[in-house]
Amino acid sequence: QIHHIDHWTRHLGPTNLDNLCLLCSKHHHLVHEGGWTIRRNPDNTNTDTLTRPPFFRAKPRTPT
Repeated sequence: QIHHIDHWTRHLGPTNLDNLCLLCSKHHHLVHEGGWTIRRNPDNTNTDTLTRPPFFRAKPRTPT
């Protein structure tokens, strides 16, 4: 899914390649509803940083 790094309605983020990134559905929901943040790296490479909120606790994984 395509995500605006600077949200287009709250921060007037433009719809251009410099402000867009691709996220899977799970991570897109985490950004919008789970308090996660995504930031473009300062060197303007296509590497973005997805950061979980400080209160986040990962669920224990069970081997399959």
